Amino acid sequence: MYSVVVWLTAEGYPGPGHNRLAGVVRGQQQLTFEFAEVRLWELDAEEKLAWIEAEGRWSLLPLVPLMGEEPRPEVLERAVEGAGKVGEAQERADVYTGIAVLGGLRYGGDLIRRLIREEVLMESPIYREILERGAIRAKREAILEVLAARFGVVPKEVAGEIGQVEDREELGRLVRMAARCRSWEEFAAELPTAAVGT
Repeated sequence: MYSVVVWLTAEGYPGPGHNRLAGVVRGQQQLTFEFAEVRLWELDAEEKLAWIEAEGRWSLLPLVPLMGEEPRPEVLERAVEGAGKVGEAQERADVYTGIAVLGGLRYGGDLIRRLIREEVLMESPIYREILERGAIRAKREAILEVLAARFGVVPKEVAGEIGQVEDREELGRLVRMAARCRSWEEFAAELPTAAVGT
């Protein structure tokens, strides 16, 4: 087995010599695990793009926008063009989503939105899941903001219980309840049983 860690950006990179983990038991080293490092910013994007295209390794395209020392929009554009060559629609949408997400670490959202239409991304279950998680997070934040505006600091227990609710419809109901309840107690009584652990 050949173990590799892929570093996406130089931010937070500890530098060479940190590619080893040691297991210590009772003060003695029992196991040493070493791995190779791939630092994307050190790779030549043009060379890797040519290889990906020649080999048809389209699933690696999302890594390409992070290659090279400096952001180069033409590299992002070529990665997006390459994604258009992926045969199956869902796989193609997943590759576009990967390019959008990882490319977002280096390029502005405006450029990515200009190159990749949202309709294409919507074919990807990964993208739809990202949107769903964002909608859930937004509803949770809305509940907390309404409660804080009405009653002051939200108790940690209540915030924690809201953070456990996953259903969007239930969160919508809680937003409405937060807007019309008369007290913390009245709101807490409306939290789903699963969230309060009873």
